[in-house]
Amino acid sequence: MTNQQEAVIENLRTPPNDSCPPIVLLLGARNSGKSTFSRFFVNRMLRSHQAVMYLDCDLGQSEFMPPGFLSLTKRSVPIFGTPCCHLQKPEKAYFIGDTTCQRDPHYYLLCIKELYQLYNGKYSNFPLIVNTHGWLVGLGLMIIECICTIVNPSDIVLLAITEKEFTEKFSTLLNAKADYFGVVKERKRSFSKVTVTNIHAVEGYKRKRKSKTLKYKASFHRLMSLAVYFACCTPICFQAPYEVSLDDVQVELLYDVVAKTQHLCAINGNFVGLCVADKPGPKRPLECLGLAIVRAVDVGNRKLYINTPLDARELERVNVLQKGVIEIPIVMRTQGAYGHVPYTQQPVYSGSKGRRSVNRHIMGSGKKVNRLVKRKRLMRSR
Repeated sequence: MTNQQEAVIENLRTPPNDSCPPIVLLLGARNSGKSTFSRFFVNRMLRSHQAVMYLDCDLGQSEFMPPGFLSLTKRSVPIFGTPCCHLQKPEKAYFIGDTTCQRDPHYYLLCIKELYQLYNGKYSNFPLIVNTHGWLVGLGLMIIECICTIVNPSDIVLLAITEKEFTEKFSTLLNAKADYFGVVKERKRSFSKVTVTNIHAVEGYKRKRKSKTLKYKASFHRLMSLAVYFACCTPICFQAPYEVSLDDVQVELLYDVVAKTQHLCAINGNFVGLCVADKPGPKRPLECLGLAIVRAVDVGNRKLYINTPLDARELERVNVLQKGVIEIPIVMRTQGAYGHVPYTQQPVYSGSKGRRSVNRHIMGSGKKVNRLVKRKRLMRSR
């Protein structure tokens, strides 16, 4: 932490007397240090408050939940380490099923509005930290502006590199309309009454991707959070699944357009959100209790077999299974398997000067293939 960041946290931690707890919104591009700053901020706020509420709007790198969740979490102990080290059950969560909000911004904002209403009605005596995504151009900036309108922040902390960037980003935010997606109609607090602070981002921001300063990418944190969430110290194929009757649950696909007769095929071998619905209806925000992996589908006996860290008492409340677009990592699929696993790996070819080239497209680690290998394949086909 820099001296400037320390001063900002100290000022926000000690609000004026007889004032409401602060609502702090964190803005910044990807790899600008929002998550790190928020962890230090939570730890400092706990010195003067019994607990801190954390509204996590970053789907790609959630702090207390696996990726693809919007959550409101009550934190009463300090945060140490990366997100996989402090996963915890939130006060309420919604399953978006994606690492970005661009597929359905309206649904994304509706879920944020529900979470903020829960905070405003039940936890308003605690300070609130709102961590946002790092998409600050085009549609992403419009969504950020709607989040500001919903949560009505008292303080905005923008992590940027230069004053020019700060002026450009924030002037666009100020001049934008209050509501783009029909979620909110008016702003309760004008921006002129909001304290805006600009601090420098972490060293290494906007450098090349090969920079050693940023050692771990968001994809690595997502993988680790999923592995810890499903306790992958024991391979999933060795874990005893739960048996769920298809008569007790409804299957919903959040984004895929698939015939209803093929819904069971779509969820087989994929992540699903375990949700609770009061009554059936179209796509709407549903409280999600956790995440599960569909191990197998028995169509004849109308049974599902799922792996989840939830206990049987919580599973009794689940009546909706929501499927997003987040896929199970290859590492989790092949863990504990013996021999060759089809459809999950590519052969290794020898390149020039003894170099080895691998097509990692299926592995999810990139799409680059050595040009020499491509040329050799083309020559063989002729």
